[in-house]
Amino acid sequence: MKKSLLFCLCTISIIFFATSTAFAVGLGIYTPYAVGGADYNDFGTDANHIGIGFVFDTNVAKRSFFSYRLHVGFESFSHDYEYQYSYYYNGYRYWAWRSGSNEGTRFVLDNTFSFGLMRTKVVRLWLGPMVRVGIVNTDEDLGDGFVAGAGLTVLGLNFNIGPVFTIALDAGYLFDVDIYDYDDGFNHMFQAKLALILRIADRYNR
Repeated sequence: MKKSLLFCLCTISIIFFATSTAFAVGLGIYTPYAVGGADYNDFGTDANHIGIGFVFDTNVAKRSFFSYRLHVGFESFSHDYEYQYSYYYNGYRYWAWRSGSNEGTRFVLDNTFSFGLMRTKVVRLWLGPMVRVGIVNTDEDLGDGFVAGAGLTVLGLNFNIGPVFTIALDAGYLFDVDIYDYDDGFNHMFQAKLALILRIADRYNR
């Protein structure tokens, strides 16, 4: 509980600072989806993540080269595993298969630093790295923990559909580490996010 409260306070502080220092911004909602793998200490899994969250951007449609985008999201995940193990009985060695799923939720902050490759009145194409931090809640087998990682070659597209709204899509490969109470998990996944953003005084200027 203390971890969640501290993390929420840090999130509010970041959003307040970013909003107070930027007059033209974009605010909206997004949904992420990620698929790939998660490797624990003793076995690997197939990973699926989906969620919903809030997005803040300092430059959705402006002509400026640089932009900072913050995703504050709630995700649920499922890590499905199946692996072979051995055991001994009456002096003989036997092999068997074990399968199951580790499930949980996470609250994450994704900080993306983007650079505009193409900037027009309708479309902004950008590229940049992403840094992730967050907290994780799972069942009693794993416990709770923290998550930290980075996204590589995150490519994004902002499509302005009118004077105030933008449809945004970004995708990239994500690496992050879950540090649980009783185990660790290394995630390597392809992630995509679809967002609807309301632009506040954020418009393309020649």
